Amino acid sequence: DHTAKAAQACAAFSDVCRQLREIEGVRFGLLYPARFHITYGGQQRDFTSQEEATY
Repeated sequence: DHTAKAAQACAAFSDVCRQLREIEGVRFGLLYPARFHITYGGQQRDFTSQEEATY
């Protein structure tokens, strides 16, 4: 099921979300289907995997 796969992919970003909450001025969210979007310092980035988004 496509919805279940998207939910699993979104759950993979939970560690990244936890780290970003500690950084002032960072905005982030999950976009369908399972794209992680970050805005910081006027720059925007999208990630499709946890590995790609982890610093």
